[in-house]
Amino acid sequence: MPLTLPRAEVAIVYSGNSDEMFLFGGEHRRYMDELIGVYRTLWSHSIPVDVITPAHDWSSYRLIWLPNTALLEGTTVDKIINVVEQPDGPCVLASGNLGSYVDNGRYSYKPPEGLTH
Repeated sequence: MPLTLPRAEVAIVYSGNSDEMFLFGGEHRRYMDELIGVYRTLWSHSIPVDVITPAHDWSSYRLIWLPNTALLEGTTVDKIINVVEQPDGPCVLASGNLGSYVDNGRYSYKPPEGLTH
């Protein structure tokens, strides 16, 4: 057995506010099923993965996965922009609803909210 675990190169971002959006819409299972499904798929293929939040440091990962991040908070937008602008930074992959809602919970007229100019 190895004495150390390999460092995860993939991170799945958990968004508490997006989770809450799905909860209020009666779709909480859908949000968690996708997050857990992504984790389980990578884990079953022996790909080390971390579940992180926007508060974590994203720079050490090769891939940042945003499953159903429907509400893009300012910190999440800043993190996405920061890693995308780094020449050797992580790749960002979004699945499901990305930035579909604004901070007050209403549907966005310009999704992904916060990332469009």
